[in-house]
Amino acid sequence: MELACDPQARQRSIGDERQAFASEVVDHSQNPEPSGAGETFGQRAREYSARLRPILAKARASGAEIAIYGAGCRACTFTNAHELTDLVDLSVDDQKERQGLSLPGTGIPIRSPDVLAGKTGPLVCLLAVNQENEAKVNSRLRENVRRPLHVVSIFAPSDIWSELDRLEAAAGSPHGLC
Repeated sequence: MELACDPQARQRSIGDERQAFASEVVDHSQNPEPSGAGETFGQRAREYSARLRPILAKARASGAEIAIYGAGCRACTFTNAHELTDLVDLSVDDQKERQGLSLPGTGIPIRSPDVLAGKTGPLVCLLAVNQENEAKVNSRLRENVRRPLHVVSIFAPSDIWSELDRLEAAAGSPHGLC
């Protein structure tokens, strides 16, 4: 079946739509109260971000390096959404194709996970890997990194609020992130 192409008919259709929409007035100045799962999620994300930033800043001020493990969409979305560019020192990823690049939208360098083992200062490592791989990556970090290490999962099913409590307690302790 072949459809006829009539540019004038298309223009008339667009013009009709403009007239129909022009008669509708939308008042964007009135914001309704938050409701629904999406708005609840948004509020919790803002609360999480407001709590995470000062904890990471405190850890960094006490000499900790902040890394995000993973350089895929989870790490990119998390880092950009929570505006962590100024707090995250580097991203590490197992995929060699990503190493040497930067995390999109951040300028944060992506390196091999091997760079984490060669340093001595404390490390906070935010896990942004698939949930199925969290335990394996956590175990590998604990085996290979021989410096004070605090691993924090950024996604459920982990209890992210408990993770923040643990990180906050470690960042504020006199022994640092041991």
